[in-house]
Amino acid sequence: MECTTLQEDVLYSQNTSKLTPESIAAIQNTVQRSQPVGVVAGLYDEALTITDVSGFFLKNLGYEYEDFCRVTGCSLRALFYGENQSFLAPERWPLITADGDGQLLTKDGVPIFARLYKMDSTNSDGAPIWILSAQMDWVRQNLHLVNSVMRSGIWYIDCDHAGSPTGVVYSHEFRRMLGYHDVLDFPNTLDAWSALIHPDDRGPVLAALDRSLSDRTGASPYDVEYRMRLPDGHYEWFRDSAEASRRLNGTIRRFVGVFVNVDKEKRAELLVKKSEAFHRAYTESNLCEYYVDLQTDHFDPLKEAPSFLSAFEQPSWDALVCSYRDRFIAPADRDAVAMIFDRSYITERFRQKRPELSFECRLQLNGEERWVRNVVMPGETTGDPRYAIVFIRDITDSKKEAAQIAALTQQNKAMDMLLQSTVKLVDRYFLCNLSTDEYTFYNMLSAASRPSSGCYHDLVAYFLAQFQPIGGERTLEENLSPAHLRQQLRTPDDIYRFEYSTKDETQFKTMAILPVSWKDGVVEQALFVAQDVTQEKKTEIASRKALKDAYDAANRANRAKTEFLSNMSHDIRTPMNAIVGMTAIAGANINNPERVADCLGKITQSSHHLLGLINEVLDMSRIESGKVVLNEEAFNLAELVDDLIGINKGNIAAHGHSLDVHLHKLEHEDVYGDSLRIQQVITNILSNAIKYTPDGGHIVFSIAEQPTHSPGVGCYQFTVKDNGIGMTLEQANQHLGTIAQSGTEDFLEHLSADQAKDAQQIGQFGVGFYSAFIVADKVTVVSRAAGAAENEAVKWESDGSGTFTSELTTRAERGTDVILHMKKDEETFLMPWTLRETITKYSDHISVPVYLFETKPAEKEGEPETTEWVQVNDAKALWTLPPKDVTDDQYKEFYKHLTHDWQDPLCWAHNRVEGDLEYTSLLFCPATAPYDLYNRDVQKGLKLFVERVFIMDRAEAFLPNYLRFVKGLVDTNDLPLNVSRELLQESRTAAKLKKALTKRCLSMFEKLEGEKETTFWTQFGRVLKEGVVEDPDNREAVLKLLRFASTASEGSENVTLKQYLERMPEGQKAIYYLIAGSREAAMGSPYLEGLKKKNVEVLLLWDRIDEWMMGSLTEFEGKKFISATAADLELGDIKTKDGEPEQAVETSKADEDAAVARFKAALGDRVADVKASARLVDSATCVVGAHDQMLTQQMRRMLEAAGQTVPEEKYTLEVNVENPLVQKALKETDPAKFSEWAAVLLDQALLAEEGSLKDPSGFLKRLNALLLS
Repeated sequence: MECTTLQEDVLYSQNTSKLTPESIAAIQNTVQRSQPVGVVAGLYDEALTITDVSGFFLKNLGYEYEDFCRVTGCSLRALFYGENQSFLAPERWPLITADGDGQLLTKDGVPIFARLYKMDSTNSDGAPIWILSAQMDWVRQNLHLVNSVMRSGIWYIDCDHAGSPTGVVYSHEFRRMLGYHDVLDFPNTLDAWSALIHPDDRGPVLAALDRSLSDRTGASPYDVEYRMRLPDGHYEWFRDSAEASRRLNGTIRRFVGVFVNVDKEKRAELLVKKSEAFHRAYTESNLCEYYVDLQTDHFDPLKEAPSFLSAFEQPSWDALVCSYRDRFIAPADRDAVAMIFDRSYITERFRQKRPELSFECRLQLNGEERWVRNVVMPGETTGDPRYAIVFIRDITDSKKEAAQIAALTQQNKAMDMLLQSTVKLVDRYFLCNLSTDEYTFYNMLSAASRPSSGCYHDLVAYFLAQFQPIGGERTLEENLSPAHLRQQLRTPDDIYRFEYSTKDETQFKTMAILPVSWKDGVVEQALFVAQDVTQEKKTEIASRKALKDAYDAANRANRAKTEFLSNMSHDIRTPMNAIVGMTAIAGANINNPERVADCLGKITQSSHHLLGLINEVLDMSRIESGKVVLNEEAFNLAELVDDLIGINKGNIAAHGHSLDVHLHKLEHEDVYGDSLRIQQVITNILSNAIKYTPDGGHIVFSIAEQPTHSPGVGCYQFTVKDNGIGMTLEQANQHLGTIAQSGTEDFLEHLSADQAKDAQQIGQFGVGFYSAFIVADKVTVVSRAAGAAENEAVKWESDGSGTFTSELTTRAERGTDVILHMKKDEETFLMPWTLRETITKYSDHISVPVYLFETKPAEKEGEPETTEWVQVNDAKALWTLPPKDVTDDQYKEFYKHLTHDWQDPLCWAHNRVEGDLEYTSLLFCPATAPYDLYNRDVQKGLKLFVERVFIMDRAEAFLPNYLRFVKGLVDTNDLPLNVSRELLQESRTAAKLKKALTKRCLSMFEKLEGEKETTFWTQFGRVLKEGVVEDPDNREAVLKLLRFASTASEGSENVTLKQYLERMPEGQKAIYYLIAGSREAAMGSPYLEGLKKKNVEVLLLWDRIDEWMMGSLTEFEGKKFISATAADLELGDIKTKDGEPEQAVETSKADEDAAVARFKAALGDRVADVKASARLVDSATCVVGAHDQMLTQQMRRMLEAAGQTVPEEKYTLEVNVENPLVQKALKETDPAKFSEWAAVLLDQALLAEEGSLKDPSGFLKRLNALLLS
């Protein structure tokens, strides 16, 4: 141990006297008793090893140096106590160089608070060390105990001589109450504290602190309550109070505060206030309140309306009820009121645990009929009911509001039905002027696929290119010619109709043409109303097809019956001829008994044969008509066998066959059943075996009883076995002779797992082979297996009727030939260009090359033609390659090949996904929107491949409708090859693919920059807006892609919502937008004036789809969307432009009210209300609709253009009282002239809002009159 003397203090003395050693010792004793500052230093190692410690430090903790080293192990960590030790963590301790506090343990184990200060330095070896000073703070220790009881913390601010803050110190309790640990979490700065104050409280709290710090008299005490944000984000209430230690000149030396958590008390106080407010609101509309003793007939009035005082001054409750009933209640309700207030009735109902009794009735009050609700409630909740609380509440206004709401609801329902019916009935319509060759186009269901206006002959040309007439004698051009229309529309009641369809007959429509206006007795304007009847037409076509199919089936059945009868007549004629012939022979040889006997035997045999044929015909007839009856009778199986042998014995002997009969384990020989039917079936089978087994064959007939789980029911197996001709070519017959036998699937089952994974499976459902019979009369397959001899090839043939033939043949090489014998009307499939188109469409990308044997013309005259095998398909799929191996030029070329677009794509996304869902997608965004982009009825979608085999074009199930412009393909092995559009709509796999591919598309668009981004928005921005409404799951992603015009972009559509939020001025809490009829109308709208003055950017929208889109938007990133035309627009918290002070209001509130009253009186019921405007700056007036108005302006215009009657909407007129034009109108003293001024100002506002007036001539007359006056 080495001791170093520290200059811990200096004592200055006057020369006139000197201190004695005893005096110096007394001074040192005094210093030691006042808890002087001690110092300790150490290393930055894991234990924070102490290398140096001062005597004062040891003295303060009660240690001698040796005891200190032994107890603490010379580790700083062993000195501290309590929860406030996070600053000792290895990652935090080196960062601290500031004041602080903590609890040190004395030698006898008592934790004492100490003021701490830490600095860093280096030792003689150059190693970094820490130095910590500590002073015992017993006052702080006592305050800690007090703070623990009061849930409070201490803080103080030190100030300079001018009273300005120089630093702030927060106690550990202060930080702990806010959820923090030390100065690193919560620094000793005012900003650390003020940043956590609730935004609504921050201004008043900082102002109060500034007043107290600046005050030199103590007249501005600091005592505030406010909310602070804790680390988890929630707020709690705190009370903050402080007192100042001042200098003689009044400036503050130190400002010490107490910080107390009052959250529980504050919330309890708020709850009490809410309860009181609720009680006031609940009882405010009560006319009377009473507390009634049900046993003594006594009552205490708690509240009484003045109108009831004279009537209710009664000695008892029963008398009061009689007076109330007779003097106020309507006659029809008096008995019910008397009953509900009857004490015995109330007592009985309360005993039944009824929580409340109430009855609504009418009464006469001050000469007016009012509705009241009479309510009785228990005065106590336990024991036998004795007291009741009674109050009478006026509900007249509530009744009126309920009636108004019911009427409005009914009106809304009727309007909704009107709108729905209109949209369903009317698809699109044109207003055409046949004289001026003009048209205006309206589309009710989607964005317009045609320009909104143009030349009528261009419209006709468009129709001729897209559609064709259905039935009728006239062409579509004749139907639409003005001359023909004038012939059809001669009176106002005439309607001309015709049907038409797309040229591929996927859509069907009806056109109704009505006259609108006339000129010189000839129709001039006509309304063309188109209605989509695709579903009805398809149903009609399906019905016709069903009838035709039924007709064809009946014809086939008739032909089959004719053929059957023809064949049967031949079969019947054979034995009949034998009977007739043998009868004639027997008659001619009547004297020859042997010959007659022989003839009779043959007649008998032929008769049996004929009888069998007739029985078969009858059986088939019964089966066809469902009249086959099975008889249930007792018979013996052994006897049945004997009968069968007897019947067939002669036939068996004639062919020289041997017959073995086996009866296996017949436990039940006696059974019930139709023995005759069983005998017929087995006889037929035995007859076939006898007939088709070569003579001298062996036939086995056996019966075996099988186990059964049904009591009383027997199960028997009858087997007929022979050694006849059998079947050869088993493999060919198995794979070619059985429908729905999948050779591919069977092949894959025999592969190993790795082989199967790499195999290119093309077919897996067997019936694909039999589709060849759609175009072929007969199919021949010649095949030689690997390893088979040349003469062991197989030839298989079938006509598709369910039978086939197969035999051995020869083939020089191994392999297979599939030969289709084409039907006469399907020979077009033999043409080279048809084969090329079919192969390219469906098999262009399979890995197997497909060759076509083509004949090429001679290059020179006189030379022969040449033939060669030409590969038709590409035999490779670009999307199966890794994206890094595909160049941009290859992507562009593939896009043009896939879509037949002559332009390069704007962008593309190539992805391969493996896992639960495996697929490859290659998506392209065109550079230009297709002409039919806004025709939602046109089928669009991706190409679907399954393992590179083309399955479907324009598969709509994989992308939402608003991404219908995206081109490309998806290839997956998670869907079967025989998938249909109907199956895709119900497939979970398709739904997962749609979700994934949609996100791929949006991500692809989000990466666009610069010119490509501008091109994308110009071409596809409008259709992308549909996604905001149609795709809620991806709404945020779609919103990020939208581009808006705004007041800051001078009408250019290049503003994103993110940019808008970043530019919002201080105090703005919402996103403001304005919908107008055009760009110019939006830029010049008077509704923007107040917002521009506040430097608020407004999004400008004018597309027809915008109003529909904005109707589905509520907020973006926590900011609500608010229309600039909203009636309740509030801009008070938003600051004005920098350097532009608020314009002083020159008009007083009284003058404003007077002006509003004059306008309201002059306009009467033309407006819903008149208000002084806070939004207008330059304009005189504007109109605003109710926030819950049923129809927007755009919807109103559409319905009115469609000829629909819409309810009149009354507006609120906002008047800019400071406007010179309004001031001039207000100076007019003549009431009639002022009314003219008011009407003109209203019409100006309506013209700016609606774009037209109902009475434009009246407006011009009033305006001209005022100009001339």
